[in-house]
Amino acid sequence: MNNLVLKNIKDMVRPYYYQIRHILSGNKNIISKYEYITIGDGRSDCFFGYYDVSPFCPKDEKKIAYISVGNKMSDAAIHIHDISSGQDRIIDHTRSWNWQQGCRLRWLSCEKPSLLFNDFNGKNYYSRIIDTEGNTLKRFSEPLYDIDYRGKLGITTDFSKLGYLRPGYGYTLIPQQIYYPTDIAIGIIDLEKNITAKEISYSRVIGMVGGKSKSIDNYYINHLSFAPNGKKFLFFVIEIIDKFHKASLLVYDIDNDNIIVLEREMKVSHYAWIDNNTIISTAYDKSYHCNYYIYNCAENKRKELYPKTLSKDGHPLLLNNGNILTDTYPDASCYQHLFTVNMQTGGSDEIAAIYSTPFKAGERRTDLHPRVNKENNVICIDSNSQGRRKLIIFKYE
Repeated sequence: MNNLVLKNIKDMVRPYYYQIRHILSGNKNIISKYEYITIGDGRSDCFFGYYDVSPFCPKDEKKIAYISVGNKMSDAAIHIHDISSGQDRIIDHTRSWNWQQGCRLRWLSCEKPSLLFNDFNGKNYYSRIIDTEGNTLKRFSEPLYDIDYRGKLGITTDFSKLGYLRPGYGYTLIPQQIYYPTDIAIGIIDLEKNITAKEISYSRVIGMVGGKSKSIDNYYINHLSFAPNGKKFLFFVIEIIDKFHKASLLVYDIDNDNIIVLEREMKVSHYAWIDNNTIISTAYDKSYHCNYYIYNCAENKRKELYPKTLSKDGHPLLLNNGNILTDTYPDASCYQHLFTVNMQTGGSDEIAAIYSTPFKAGERRTDLHPRVNKENNVICIDSNSQGRRKLIIFKYE
């Protein structure tokens, strides 16, 4: 029996082994000292998406937005859910969604609550703003990855290229055979004029990171995120080397048209802005050990952060008190852990352990992707303990 056949057998048996272990342990799906509620009908997959955007309405934090996907997995329904009353409304649908980042759905801080998300018109990806009744207020000609806090600038990348090279993060509604990669890596969009104000080329980015390959076909962009003041944004440039995806961390200064390479030795994974010049990121070294690091944009330096506490990859989020909220991937018993870390002492406090079904892997996996409201006393995560995705809302006080 060759190694490939043996590996395939192990991959087939492993989920059932984990399921048996879960049954023997008492079938506990959520273990927590905090109160929580779940949102989801059990018939469709209900989730929000990534952790760098909040599902909480800025005008009324009892309301959250999320999407649901049925068995046909074509359109995703956009919901508004009232945590207090349990009232749930579908207000619109979108065709541009994926398992890891949803449709980049987000609330806008306007006088009246409104939502921004990506969509598909049968030919092109684009984005639009709707009110809470589902009425379209504005359309943008490009799909958006992030917007600044004022709602004046947006950033975009090639979502088709992202979708085909990194399944679960981009969109694949445009057939790959008619999709043509260009040298444009990132577009900065003037949202008031609905025009591309500036473009950053792959040629420039590849030159900055010193990639082994000179072909733009072997690179893609992911994880674009504005700094709190909107004057910079971080992004990952990923080079594909013999099927290995090597991600470097860069920051673009908008006013000075300047690119800073913060990490190209290790493989970066997840990120969060601490302030306008400081970023926390997880990164894997050459031995594929993961740790958390603090990166200083002004000094272009990195510092390892509590390697004993933070030695596994996760999705970090900075809380109002300066501590970090983060999570883990499933452990040997298929539990994902949600916890906080004290930035002064390195001490940790576990909020919950959530069972993750082993039958959903790859792009279909469900990361917790923790998000918080403005007061930081309510936490929203995605989960798939029983096979279908649901949102879990913890009262964190």
